[in-house]
Amino acid sequence: MQDSGQLNIGFYRKTSNFLFCLRGIEQKAITQDKSSFREGVQSTIITTAFRCMKNLLKQLLKILKNAFVSDNAQVRVNTNNHPLPVSPSTENQTLATVSTLIVTLSHSDLRYHAIVALGNLGKKAAIAVPALIDLLENEDAVIRVTAIEALCKIGSAIETVPALVKVLRDESVYVRAHAAFGLGCFREKAIFAVDALIAALKDDDEWVRGNAADAIARIGKSAHHATSALIDALSDRNPKVRAKATLALATVATDKDILPSLITTANDQDSRVRAAVAEAFGCVLGCTCSDCIIALTLSLNDPDVYVRINAAKSLVKIGKQIPVSIDVLMQILTTSDTQILTTTILNFGIIGAYLQQHIPSLSAAEISQLIDNFQKTLEVITSQNLQISEFAIASIQETLKRLQKGNRE
Repeated sequence: MQDSGQLNIGFYRKTSNFLFCLRGIEQKAITQDKSSFREGVQSTIITTAFRCMKNLLKQLLKILKNAFVSDNAQVRVNTNNHPLPVSPSTENQTLATVSTLIVTLSHSDLRYHAIVALGNLGKKAAIAVPALIDLLENEDAVIRVTAIEALCKIGSAIETVPALVKVLRDESVYVRAHAAFGLGCFREKAIFAVDALIAALKDDDEWVRGNAADAIARIGKSAHHATSALIDALSDRNPKVRAKATLALATVATDKDILPSLITTANDQDSRVRAAVAEAFGCVLGCTCSDCIIALTLSLNDPDVYVRINAAKSLVKIGKQIPVSIDVLMQILTTSDTQILTTTILNFGIIGAYLQQHIPSLSAAEISQLIDNFQKTLEVITSQNLQISEFAIASIQETLKRLQKGNRE
């Protein structure tokens, strides 16, 4: 009879074949010219693979642990002759598991799964960071990307950020895009990567450029010296990049000098960009200038529903055209589209916190109308049986109470 460790490893290798097939498909997809095709295939693969990986990784860790402490010497030899220390301490067990997985990185047939397992251990796998950084130079682009993802989950910024900056020059678009996204995951800790991300805004691939803009936005105000580059990106040939650059500007800009650029971009041909501009106006201090209000008011009549939602939200946030803005949202609530309904109500929740600040400036008639509108919003949630976050519902209810109190005063 065969050793149980060998039986488990045989089972593991058979069940992992499907994941290797996915890797083959992914490697072909990342070489395609059309970014929409690349992203669609990658999204499908990531979803499918992670569903498969959840149980498979548990099996792998069990295999490795059992094999390394097996009484059968041959099993230990077949598993890289690296005995796994056993300790009643959970901390020591985790350290032993991480050490085992680091050794497993040298096995080409198990490397991918070991990387994913290390990433899922998060901060507990910090000692694996140097080994994972070494894999950023692996010849397999999928391995390099998987290493980036694991490094981001572990979160050792001091070591990882400089490594990802270097990877922004990788020959693979797939890898560069993930490196840019990964830097954003470290937020303000990636401040020293801003110059490299500014350079990435001019990458040949729109996926990389968009992720670079996203990363700069996540770094926040400390990346304010990227403002000029982001304004240039508002003219990018790709609408997704223009939209992301718009939102990044609203996050990192420290003054209202960007408003003329946003006002011009409000007329963009792509609705995603116009929606981003409408959102950005509500985030930038000093956007109460007449030109900004005119641009947002015009956006209330935009043919795209998401532009109208964002314009209404921004106007309420800055305390302008509140009754008109709420009326626009109430018109949208008459739709039968569940996704649009959900989005609109969630924005009612966001708006509520800002609206409460402006109640003293509203007339009794306006407050009365707003009370009616917020009551109807709660009725829509109940009648449509919508799955709305507790935060949004609580915010709407609290705003309604504040409006009713203001109406009595």
